[in-house]
Amino acid sequence: MTTIPILQARRLNVGGVRLYEIGGVLYPSVTSILQVIARPGLVAWARRTTIEVVRAALDGTGGPYAREELEAILEAASREPERVRDRAAGQGSSVHEAVSLALAGEPYPPALAPQVEAALAFLADYGLQALATEVVVVSRAHGYAGTCDLVAEGRDGLVVADWKSGGLWPEHALQLGAYAIAIEEMTGLPVGAAYLVGLRPDGGYEAKGVRLEEARPAFIFALGLWRALRGELYG
Repeated sequence: MTTIPILQARRLNVGGVRLYEIGGVLYPSVTSILQVIARPGLVAWARRTTIEVVRAALDGTGGPYAREELEAILEAASREPERVRDRAAGQGSSVHEAVSLALAGEPYPPALAPQVEAALAFLADYGLQALATEVVVVSRAHGYAGTCDLVAEGRDGLVVADWKSGGLWPEHALQLGAYAIAIEEMTGLPVGAAYLVGLRPDGGYEAKGVRLEEARPAFIFALGLWRALRGELYG
């Protein structure tokens, strides 16, 4: 069975960029790098969410409203997209932790049993044996780090997977490309397959295979753009 190296890392957030400190070196996170990719649909969602909060707060009576009331409504509305996003992120983290506990044979919150069962069903259906979960990975050659939800072994050799409790977006494929590059660098072994796996609260799952031969270079292009927009390409 392949052994996946365990790295000691400290997570930091500097100026809104998530970083990993590994061996005294700071590496930007894969997820921070991929924020360089525009998501017009997300912008539209945030706008709709903000408007709905304002509409609900203005109860249809037509006012009049005191200035303080309007300022409070606008403040709450402006924060609502972040609140919803953070709640979803917290739910996703809880699901990841529950799956890791289950794979380690440890108890996990019963409320998350459907998502855990979905993850276990995916592994069984695809003939995968979990090697490690929540794995800190680093590419010193390219200068980035991240946390891979699952490294497994199957008929294709090493396999990486990422659990999602929300939507499956195109840029998630680049995320798995990044993890594959890093794990290949760390182990000296090829990653033969990658899957994006949506875990549903009804106990089902949706698995999408990633074309790594395209996802790897696509992530490197995104990394180059991220660095360029930060001004790192100036002499």
